[in-house]
Amino acid sequence: MYQSPKRKARMNNPFKVLKASLNKDSRRGFLLLEVIMSVFIVTIGVVVVIGSFVTSIRTYKISKAYSELHYLAEEKMWGYEEKGEIEEGGDSGDFDRHEGASWKIKAEELEDFPLNEVDLEITVKDDVSERKYQLATYLRNKEGLF
Repeated sequence: MYQSPKRKARMNNPFKVLKASLNKDSRRGFLLLEVIMSVFIVTIGVVVVIGSFVTSIRTYKISKAYSELHYLAEEKMWGYEEKGEIEEGGDSGDFDRHEGASWKIKAEELEDFPLNEVDLEITVKDDVSERKYQLATYLRNKEGLF
């Protein structure tokens, strides 16, 4: 069987054979594999975005809880700083405006200085967990005059 040189060249190149075998009608749509790969890629993107969203919500809640603890500790310490002094010993109680929040303070006198080392612990209990916040500082004791 005689084949023209053009046909021989086309038969030796598989891409030209494939191109020649596809007519215009068979190249109009998407292949099922292309659709499946597109759906797979979009699904991975959506999963990543939803995961980031959930993580940011969790981070916001944790940040809000620690800000609240810091606010409560600051409020309690300002009460003692307003007096200008703190006595040696300990005290504890609950916060009036924050349900489930309690505080405990301990002051120990330092040698050679008219200061007390003050340790403040704030505890907030909710339905699920208990969070604690500790703060340590120095405040003037009763005998301390600068």
